[in-house]
Amino acid sequence: MIRILSLLAAATLLSPMVSRAASSSGTEVVNVGDYNFTNWRSDDFKGSAQREWDPAGGLYQFTWNTDAGDQIGRVGVTYGSPYLGSQIDQMNGSCVMSAKATFQPISSKWFLWSIYGWTNPVYTYWDNTPGGKGWSTEFYIVCYTDEPASAFMTYDKKLVAIGSVEVGGETYDCYHTPGDRPQWWAVNRARTWTPSVNIKTIFDYWRSKGLANEAVVDLGWALEGFPGTGGKLRLTDVKIPHLGNH
Repeated sequence: MIRILSLLAAATLLSPMVSRAASSSGTEVVNVGDYNFTNWRSDDFKGSAQREWDPAGGLYQFTWNTDAGDQIGRVGVTYGSPYLGSQIDQMNGSCVMSAKATFQPISSKWFLWSIYGWTNPVYTYWDNTPGGKGWSTEFYIVCYTDEPASAFMTYDKKLVAIGSVEVGGETYDCYHTPGDRPQWWAVNRARTWTPSVNIKTIFDYWRSKGLANEAVVDLGWALEGFPGTGGKLRLTDVKIPHLGNH
């Protein structure tokens, strides 16, 4: 599995902001109401991406092609947002994220359509200082991928299966990648483009398997395109919950 070293929070703090624009082919952070629309790219990235959005927040569109490296088109909230900051155990009992997506493929290579984000022991910005470690823990709640859940075990030999959890009548197979910057995974067996997920239920399950009670510092809907992938993702009715008091 490719390790994602996301710099979304650093981008939010350091990149020029674009307000009330209609499109971009760059990597700058776009603020759309309470959310931000980002395009993270790995250092070895080659390819293209085009973002289009409704300034009122009703529509987000991400058209991408990844020839090499990795990129993430994301709509969400990050450090400093009033939606975030709660530790997992203090999150509201019902934290439902939902969206409606349509997808037009250009390539059938592997990509992830997920709820994506990070937690950290202390609620703080991405540590971008020399020798800084960014944030602590990366998580994916995968709603759609062309690969079966069992494929995760072959892509990353360090991945550990930790059982499954039922959320809203659907089954999510869960995995953990240990290490200095661990990853936690929940992969929907049903594979859907119109998910509605109580993320608190999944976080609680991960907690029962060893996830630390950290603060959520980044959260969003994300399309991650690995090498050889391409397509157009169109998002409407994007909902991200306030996680609770902090």
